[in-house]
Amino acid sequence: MKLFIIYFIFLQFLFLNLAGCTGQSKLDNQIKIIPQNNEHKPLLYSELSSVLENETLFTGNFILSNKSLNDVKIELKDIGCGCLSLQKERQPFCIGDSFVIPSGKSVSISMTMKMPLRSGQNEYSAILTVEYQKIQSVLEISMKCPIIENISVTPKIVQVEFDKNNVVNRSFSVILAHASHDQSVLKSPPNISKLPNYVSLKNISVHTDMKEVVSGIWQKEWCLNFNVNKPDEMKKQEAPILIGFSFPNDPTAVSEEFSLILTKTYGIDYPARVDFPDTVVNEKKSRVFSIQSASSLAFTIKSISCNNLYFTILQNSKSDKSEQHWIEAIFEPKTTGENHSKLIIETTHPDAKHLEIELVGIGYANN
Repeated sequence: MKLFIIYFIFLQFLFLNLAGCTGQSKLDNQIKIIPQNNEHKPLLYSELSSVLENETLFTGNFILSNKSLNDVKIELKDIGCGCLSLQKERQPFCIGDSFVIPSGKSVSISMTMKMPLRSGQNEYSAILTVEYQKIQSVLEISMKCPIIENISVTPKIVQVEFDKNNVVNRSFSVILAHASHDQSVLKSPPNISKLPNYVSLKNISVHTDMKEVVSGIWQKEWCLNFNVNKPDEMKKQEAPILIGFSFPNDPTAVSEEFSLILTKTYGIDYPARVDFPDTVVNEKKSRVFSIQSASSLAFTIKSISCNNLYFTILQNSKSDKSEQHWIEAIFEPKTTGENHSKLIIETTHPDAKHLEIELVGIGYANN
């Protein structure tokens, strides 16, 4: 029998507007052939006949045609997720099922995916093996659909700045969208968690009333207004604070959160305390730290003093003008036990002329 050397054809599915969606949503579906052997393969054409929306279901129909002179065996090896299903000639086609396409014949396959009501991946694949003359290749059919997030918050990152004249009752707002197949669970406002003591919820109001965004999926938006005060101890920029939301009445809802970043635009950022734990008597332990302007204002260190002889400061009292200065402190205990000292720094910065840093060292005997 004459040996045919045949190539796989990669197809890009057509885009089709979906009825029932807000605005224009499109599907980008494709069939990709991933051969495991490049010597000879059956000629399989795949043609998209339709992509339809039926409420929250998306269906792609395509044709597998055997153009070779031999039979081709198709087996379903894997499906990317539980919301995806395949049908062969309108009959369920499950993992492990197989069929043969005789030479010159075609088979109709449909793929159905229920719209995921959550955030994350919106593309899923089915993997089939194609066996031709005892040579196997892999047929990957991928399907995309638009996603409506169960809970989403805008913006995801909120930044609040404090200057020296405005350190209390700074306000900000976020919009929280809640979507569900069940309209009744959308009536209750969200719960808020993880609020630090300097952040408070001012009020919650309806931003956009309940509406059907896709056939069978309803959404409601809430506006949450917060107040924030400057923390007692605050660095130039604090680590992000995660504030979470949940809807206890919606068993399908996933939790969502946003990041709050606080930034100080005045004064000097410096450590309130520097520790020297477990230092052997008559040995030295060093700590290096910086003091930094919270704005772009450069300053000079006028003087540094320390009232404990066990601590030594290696920063010159006269320094160049800069936004940031590095200081090295050395602890050399002569006896066991805890030692305390107050490091006093005088600067030319108009908002932070006098700084005090606590130095704490613990000496122990190395027996």
